[in-house]
Amino acid sequence: MKIAGNTKTVTYNGEVQSVEGYTVTSNPANATVTLVGQAIASGTDAGTYPMGLKPSDFTATSPNYDKVTVEATDGYLEIDPITDKVTVTVTEKAGPAVYNGQEHSVTGYETMTADNTLYDVKKNVAETQTAAWTAKGTDVGEYPVGIVSGDFANTSKNFTNVVFTVVDGALTISPSPKRPSPSPRRAAAKSTTERRSRTAASAAPKVCWCPATY
Repeated sequence: MKIAGNTKTVTYNGEVQSVEGYTVTSNPANATVTLVGQAIASGTDAGTYPMGLKPSDFTATSPNYDKVTVEATDGYLEIDPITDKVTVTVTEKAGPAVYNGQEHSVTGYETMTADNTLYDVKKNVAETQTAAWTAKGTDVGEYPVGIVSGDFANTSKNFTNVVFTVVDGALTISPSPKRPSPSPRRAAAKSTTERRSRTAASAAPKVCWCPATY
């Protein structure tokens, strides 16, 4: 007699999926079949998961034959990867600074998100940092962070169409604020004080040191 394990093809969904059971495809001896092993295959990630069925996993008895030979064809679970496009968005860091004569810098990215909730960016993305990931400058101006999509790669076999996009960020150095001008009232008060000081100096009696006459 011939027995075939069941087969099943599904698409990755992040959960454990399985197939079980078998089918008798030929039984000329009208035998009774009993499974003594297991006929199940399960898995989570994309790939093929065989049941591992063998003839010894079954017993077959027939009232008409002393011995019934069993042929077993293995069953399997096939999990296909997700082929729909997944977009991973990397948002660069951005930061303001005020000119102070010292060098300022901004490094890396702020967030990384995927538009498919099954795609785990922490587990499935390999990144290659370069010197361009740091924006630095001293003078007033804008200094862009230089991350590019090619700095990232998908490492998951469960997704075959992953693209990376980068939202630009930059270090922005603004001029230092000017010292505030004195208010008109303070300026007038200062001018009055200076005039009084000059008047007092001119009104003071002059002292003459003359030699005594005898």
